[in-house]
Amino acid sequence: TKGVAYFEIRIEQADIGSVYVGIAEKSVEGGSVGCKPHRWHGWGFVNFRATYTAGAERVYGAHCHSGDTVGVLVDADAGRVSFFYDGLKYGEHILSDLGCAFENLGPFGFNADGCGGGGGGMGAPSAAAGVEGGSGGGSARGGGRYPSHGHVRPRTLWAVVGLRTAGDRVTLGRKWVSGVGVDGVGTLRNVGRCEEMLGVYHGGLSLPDWLVQEGYSEYQRWISDRYHRAKTRGSGPHFYGCLGLDMDIDRSYVNCAAACACLGLDRVLLPGDKVSVKRSAGRLLELTEEATILGACQGKLWYEISKQKSEGGSLTEGGGRAWFWDESEVVKGGLVILTERKGSNVKLPVLAKFQSGPLKIVYVGGAVIRSDLEIFDGSQNIGTIPQGEVIEHVMERRMNSCGVVRFRVKWKGKEGWISERIRGGKEEAIVEMLDKTQKDSCDGEQEVKSEPPLTDPMLAAKQWLEDYERVAGCNEANKNEEYNLTFQEYDQIISSSTSLFIPNSMKDSDAILSQLISTIADFSHSGDAIDCRFDDVAPAITFAIETKYQSPSPKSSSNPSFRAACDFLNNFGAAIRIPPLRAVLAPAALPRAIN
Repeated sequence: TKGVAYFEIRIEQADIGSVYVGIAEKSVEGGSVGCKPHRWHGWGFVNFRATYTAGAERVYGAHCHSGDTVGVLVDADAGRVSFFYDGLKYGEHILSDLGCAFENLGPFGFNADGCGGGGGGMGAPSAAAGVEGGSGGGSARGGGRYPSHGHVRPRTLWAVVGLRTAGDRVTLGRKWVSGVGVDGVGTLRNVGRCEEMLGVYHGGLSLPDWLVQEGYSEYQRWISDRYHRAKTRGSGPHFYGCLGLDMDIDRSYVNCAAACACLGLDRVLLPGDKVSVKRSAGRLLELTEEATILGACQGKLWYEISKQKSEGGSLTEGGGRAWFWDESEVVKGGLVILTERKGSNVKLPVLAKFQSGPLKIVYVGGAVIRSDLEIFDGSQNIGTIPQGEVIEHVMERRMNSCGVVRFRVKWKGKEGWISERIRGGKEEAIVEMLDKTQKDSCDGEQEVKSEPPLTDPMLAAKQWLEDYERVAGCNEANKNEEYNLTFQEYDQIISSSTSLFIPNSMKDSDAILSQLISTIADFSHSGDAIDCRFDDVAPAITFAIETKYQSPSPKSSSNPSFRAACDFLNNFGAAIRIPPLRAVLAPAALPRAIN
């Protein structure tokens, strides 16, 4: 009913045109709809390159085959539904935002010049029913474009899957994100604050206290260089039409280590590290990709694809957006670390969920050993372990992309993966986990006490961080400490810098500052002045100020952002006086805060 949500459906086995993925309302109690997978309701995407609603089809998107993933983005506030494609075509990994499929759904029935359906077609009461504000054909009661104009029953939309052919099989993916969006009160408050800001420029008013407070909070956050805002698959194609699902990704070492622990990795990947990706959504990629680590958010390790060995335009069609891995994609051989740094070999404790004691085969048909975590055509059948056999060498426990728990074992010289239980039917257990201490006692061996494995990823991360800081000789807390300000110092700078670039007015000075940061941001990774990192802005402005006032000869640099900042300030010649660096950076946090 509210906010923005993104979820994914993986097509495991299906014919073209037999799978439907989308959203729908629940059937009315006692109605004739019921739970019938072959009957498609609501608004959705069919895997033969079409949208479908109320019996009508329209060409849209791409053909989806077995192994492909379809993402569904529902923006309930804007009344839009769009889809995302993650699949293989002729061996190439294609990632594509398919664009808006449905709009004007209007979950609440509001209509603001194209946003929502105004209640049309949703059983809304008409003006004749006595609803205040109805159109009434231009009568005194009228005024709304549609009879209801908001007085409607709100919709509750649910994820829906339709299967038409016997044997069709899909998996609801474990990758999803959601947000509450912005409500009407918050939007109105922001409009009022923007008007207050304009009053500061044009009405001669002083800066409001709330802006100074928010500016200081943003300044502290900015100089910490801890957070990075990124577009995700859930951001959708309309970046300026709604808040979407942009993520503030945490770049701190301890949270990145905790996210790596949740994936079962024994080494930590930090922001900026490069990795070679050989798996994606349960598939082995024929052409490896290169990804850059962004950081952690909501306990996940986020990355963005930076290089693909393909001729497609995936990186510009949505593939370059941030996303995160699950434990099936980072199994041994799935990622190859390309970046070596001091301390990169420090081990991260493996959580208990990825470890297992001895296993006993309890299924009558035994346990099939396969060469891969996933169960597909390329996964070779190595052999079968008979019922009653006890496997002592269990090296790893993981869940694959289909939600099946698998164990990596070594048995009689054979190494591979076996499942915890049969998939489908009654899901009979294949293995039984034995307690190692009890087994050793039964075998007559002396019990050896050892530290129990950790269950909390943050504890594992803190243990790793202590070792890493000792080996690497770095302390993350001291970053950009020279730019740190108390609130009193910040308030004093803001109060005394009503005109930064003398002799310009406050409005003109802020315009110059915004243009300067925008010029630097053009050469940054984000390309956005609001999302530009402090470590991109501060060195460039420092270099430009030193170069402008250096005597006898200016410095030179091959960094394009440094040169752009110099050229920008040199264009003003001696017409303006540039303040000290901290007096430039502190006010720059104000527009960041209000944006």
